[in-house]
Amino acid sequence: MPELKTVSLSQIKQDLLFDLSFYRDTRQLETSIKKHGILTPLTLIKTENEFIILDGARRYLAAKQLEQEMLPTLIYDKEELTTEQAFLVYLELNFFTRGFNDIERAHSLNKALKLYGSHNKIPSSFWTLVGIKPTAKSLLLYQQAMKLPTSIQKHVVTHAMPLPSVVGFLKFPDHDRETIARQLMVLPLNQNKTAEILLLLNDIARRDDLLPSQIIHEILSTIEPKQQPHQVENTLRTALKKRRFPKIQEREDQFENSKKALPHCPSLHIDHAPFFEQNYIELKTRISSQQDIDHVKNTLTHQAFIDLIKQIKG
Repeated sequence: MPELKTVSLSQIKQDLLFDLSFYRDTRQLETSIKKHGILTPLTLIKTENEFIILDGARRYLAAKQLEQEMLPTLIYDKEELTTEQAFLVYLELNFFTRGFNDIERAHSLNKALKLYGSHNKIPSSFWTLVGIKPTAKSLLLYQQAMKLPTSIQKHVVTHAMPLPSVVGFLKFPDHDRETIARQLMVLPLNQNKTAEILLLLNDIARRDDLLPSQIIHEILSTIEPKQQPHQVENTLRTALKKRRFPKIQEREDQFENSKKALPHCPSLHIDHAPFFEQNYIELKTRISSQQDIDHVKNTLTHQAFIDLIKQIKG
């Protein structure tokens, strides 16, 4: 059983048994320790002459900076825990105190695979503590996250970006990913816009045999320096669409003009497939009365709508 004991800071080895924390803001913790001291004991593993930190590295560093000599700790003897057991204790402690962000989940999975050999041998408690579903799709996603440049991983954490929206970076050459990240991560991109830009870049780069960073640089170099970030983002996305689909604006205008011939129906929204890549029309409507149903029927049977379908099919 672990023992609650006060330990001298000089006896604690700064090297960590596990360090899966990624890009955490510790300012609030440091302020609390400065004001109240360490309220939650560090968890240590006792070796022959010193103690190794199992959990509490940030508390240790804050205490060291504040020159605190004696620290409250919970101590395990090294004979009590195997490395695998210590790993699960570490995850449980972090699960209850702060949880994990997506990049920490990826690092945790990477460590678990090294410890246990394969995902089939990983204990079920690991998946619960870390918050990963042990499906093939989920495992692949988190393993892909480990291949992302650090700058992109930080962006995922600070902006709470879903991993599927950024793994598109892996389609680009290794040596170009950091450059692309520096070009894009300063823009106010949400998950949909990020995924859209990465998809467009990948298509253009393959077609024109160019590095994605070159494509972005060419577009950004034509933008006035005084533009706000959201304006730069809009200009970049528009330019990429036009370059990927040269006739898209012409088709957009033609589509919108054709819609003007349709009967007026405010509850019915009519759109085309993204970038006109597929031959279908998307309808979104809100039905709350018989009148709404009649409006939709009139629109779908109107000659202008039939002509619009023919236009989409080319």
